[in-house]
Amino acid sequence: MFSLAYAQQVNIKGTIRDKSGSAIPGVSVKVKNATSGVSSGGEGEFTISASPQGTLIFSAVGYASQEIQI
Repeated sequence: MFSLAYAQQVNIKGTIRDKSGSAIPGVSVKVKNATSGVSSGGEGEFTISASPQGTLIFSAVGYASQEIQI
């Protein structure tokens, strides 16, 4: 008997802004412990597919990296 389990993925959409509310383009957004990743667009927007129990890692030059649990 075989049992298969598939991890369900969800699309995460967001906009990355600094403390003053300005969009930050070019931020690297990666899924922790995975190879997938995207960069935020010109208005700081991003969309990435990840497990609902995953963690996103945000990093950009001049800013401290942040890990955010989904």
